[in-house]
Amino acid sequence: MTRPLGASFADWTDKPIQFGGLGLGTGPVSISLTLVILMLLTYLIIYRVDDPN
Repeated sequence: MTRPLGASFADWTDKPIQFGGLGLGTGPVSISLTLVILMLLTYLIIYRVDDPN
C-alpha cells in the first residue's frame, strides 16, 4: 500500500503544473523525501518508540 501511495505523491509533486502536478522537479522531491525518511529514522533511534522494554 505504501509503494503506490508514495509513488503517486512523488509523481504529483514532480509533474509540471500544466499536467496537474506541483512542478517542483525530481531533484527537490527526492531530497525532501529523503530528509523526511532520515528525520523519522532519527526520531525512532533517539526515542526508541518501537522498543517494548
